This record gives sequence, C-alpha cells and structure tokens, in this order.
Amino acid sequence: MTHVIVKNGLYRGKIVNNVVFRFVKGLHPGNLGKPCIRVNGIDTPGYPDREFPIFVDDEHQYENVSSPVAIQIEEKSDEEIVEHISTVFEFMELLVEGAAEAKVRSTIISGGAGVGKSYGTENILRKNSVYSRLAWDENGTDEEDQRRTEVIQGEKKLQPKYTILKGATSPVILFATLFKYSNPGEVLVLDDCDSIFSDVDSLNILKAALDTGDRRILTYSKDSYILKDKGVPSKFEYKGSVIFITNVDFEHYCEKRPNSSLTPHLKALMSRTHYLDIGLHSHRERLIQIRLVQDQSGFLYNHVNDNNAVEEIINFMTDNSHKLREVSLRSAINIAEKRALSPHKWQEMTQLMEFTKQYR
Repeated sequence: MTHVIVKNGLYRGKIVNNVVFRFVKGLHPGNLGKPCIRVNGIDTPGYPDREFPIFVDDEHQYENVSSPVAIQIEEKSDEEIVEHISTVFEFMELLVEGAAEAKVRSTIISGGAGVGKSYGTENILRKNSVYSRLAWDENGTDEEDQRRTEVIQGEKKLQPKYTILKGATSPVILFATLFKYSNPGEVLVLDDCDSIFSDVDSLNILKAALDTGDRRILTYSKDSYILKDKGVPSKFEYKGSVIFITNVDFEHYCEKRPNSSLTPHLKALMSRTHYLDIGLHSHRERLIQIRLVQDQSGFLYNHVNDNNAVEEIINFMTDNSHKLREVSLRSAINIAEKRALSPHKWQEMTQLMEFTKQYR
C-alpha cells in the first residue's frame, strides 16, 4: 500500500510535521470545506490505528512514497530559513532588474499566496521607472521617450516602461500589450493571470515572445477589430521582457500531471525562462518571513504604531497559525488593520473573520 509523508498538516488541532502514514485518499474537501487528505495511522506511533483526515493547505504539504519506512527530513533552523528567504528575494531582485535592463527575457516567479512576489516585483520596476522619469526631457525628441509619452488631462507625461496585467486576459489583449511594450527594457508583468496557462493561443504567443532565437517574431493571424482599433500590426518583432507572478508550482504540476495537455506547454515555458520558486509553503517559514520583513521594513507600522502592538499581532498569528485561513504578509496586514480599528476586540474580529469555519 502507498504511504504518504505529511510535511505540514493538522490533526485535531495538533500540528503534523514530516510524519509518515498509510495513504488512503488524496486532496479533497473535508466535512467543513477545508482541504484534507485521508490516511490510516495503523503503522504510525501516536496516532489511531484507523482511517482519519489530516487537514492540509494544498498538494505541497504532503508527498506520496512507496515505502512505509519513515523518511527522515532534516528540519531547517530559523537561521537557515532566514538565509533562504534573503537569498530567493535577492535573486528575484536581480532577475527583475535584469528584465528592466533588457538582460533577461523572461522570469517565472512562483510561490505561495501573500509572500511578497507582487509587491517586490512592482517595487523594483517602479524604482527603475523613477530613473527613467528623472532622465526625461519633456521637450526632447528622443524616439524612445516619445513612444512612452502620453497626454493625460491635457498634460504631457512620460509613462513607465512596464505594465502589469492582473487576472484573466484574452490572447488578443496579450498580443496587443506585448506590442506596446516590445522594445528592449520594456516589461510586461503577468500577475496571477493563470488563465493563460490553460489557453493554447495565449501559450503559443508567449512561447514565440520568449523564444531563445536571435529574432522573436510574433504573429496574430486571426482577424481582430481590437488590434485594428489599437493600431497593432498582425506581425512584429518582440524585444521586451515578460515576468510571470504565479501561485502555480510549474514543477509540481508537470510532475503530478504528466499526461495533461497543459504539461508540454508549461515545460516549454520553463525551458525558455528563468524559473524561481520562492517556496515558503509551511506556516513556520511564513511566520519567520513576516518577522523578517517587519524587522527590515516595518511594514506593520503602516497600520499600528508601536512595538507592543506588532508583537501582539505576530505572537497571535504564531499561536493560532493552524486556525487561520492563510498565514502570509497579507493576513498580517489584515490583522493589523483590525488591531488599529479595535485595540480591545481585534482578536475576536480576527477569529470571526480570519479563522477557518471550525475555529470561529
């Protein structure tokens, strides 16, 4: 019988870290709607010798194995986790800056929700955009500057060399946006536009845009009034860069779904781009990241103004991490806003609004 290692789960309020069980059923909604897997603890000391559910956040929290022998997974120290976080975000900054400097054609930044992928990427691009504005001569005739110039409410302004598409987008809008940001140093950020990964036309456009050849020629052979209206040619050379920000773990998806029609396309994208997995899937890693980011940037001070309040918030999240719907930088901000609204009842508000159903 197949066994499973639960890397990070919850059983009757008890945190389960790196424990091996007999595997019964994969990820599915539990009685309370929270995702869980079903295991049998007959071979696992300290657990009942029957079937029972273990609640997990997603497929990253467990792994199937063929042997019942417990696999020893070495726990990282807090210092090692801090070093990992610092390293991956340093690499992310290098890759995003590389795109803004026309040194990197494409980067996929993958990782759990709310770990700072979007904020970090936009902050780096915004910084580079400031440099462009400082160097801009409103009366100059530089062709590149003129291309970025737009008249807004009668005032001539220089627009940034990047744009961010969020949510669902169509192949024709993707094609038009790539054209608008097609020069070297111009960047298209696709932030949580995961619908394009299941659209063959969008994937084919992206594969052409990210091709490793000397010239990247994009063609849209279908008749489109949108392209005509925007003055977008049906064929152009793309010299810009694309950054994907996604919660999808491409490696995990391709490994778990080798026969999916989508898998060859995702592999093709990965082969054309730099792929950075931020990770930070476990609650412990995310809590360490929250404290690290707070120490470095003081982001919670935008919502509460004293150290005691910050400590209360982080300690509350640590004590109740298994009850929260999400442990992330975003959820820390949400809780801090409640703390600011009601210094006396913020914990009750958080329990009612941020906890999973069984803990409300």
